[in-house]
Amino acid sequence: MKVLILCLIAVGGLSNYVESVVLHCDFKYDRYGYKCEVNSLTITSKDDRTITDVVGEHVSGKSNSDVKHFDCDRQIVKFFPLGLATLFTNLDRVSIHDAKLSEIHSSDLQQFGGKLKHLWLNHNEVEFLEAGLFQFNANLETIDFYGNKLKQIDVGTFRGLTRLNYLDLHGGNVCIDRFSSKGSEVVDLINDV
Repeated sequence: MKVLILCLIAVGGLSNYVESVVLHCDFKYDRYGYKCEVNSLTITSKDDRTITDVVGEHVSGKSNSDVKHFDCDRQIVKFFPLGLATLFTNLDRVSIHDAKLSEIHSSDLQQFGGKLKHLWLNHNEVEFLEAGLFQFNANLETIDFYGNKLKQIDVGTFRGLTRLNYLDLHGGNVCIDRFSSKGSEVVDLINDV
């Protein structure tokens, strides 16, 4: 009986095991300000995608709280990383390019709240955008899904984004292949979606 109970405890303990995700950054300046340019990040499991630590040398006098831009290019990030806003408390730009990102949900973006202004997710594998996707990010000015595989965009996906002045949904997306870089045209594009 004792052996059976210990085996059940051991098996149950393993199912709750979460692997640590470490982010490797090159910290530098670009035209948008101080950024973390990712040089190593792999996220292949929806259950193991919370970044727990950041490795990299900051520019003299800078720290994680100075990072405004998260730039992840050509890494393997199939699911949107969690924990970014906790590690980089002043983040307002997120770029995940050519990373095999397959899905994104409002719960992923909730971590940024009203601080997020620019979201670039181009050249990925996103097929679906849910209603209320940006409900926690009313200050977004730029959204870029260029070169994804969009097949469905729910009504209400872009609801409440009164500051949005750039929306890119072209480049091979199945359900709509358009972009706009002017405020009034963005409203027209959202209405067409």
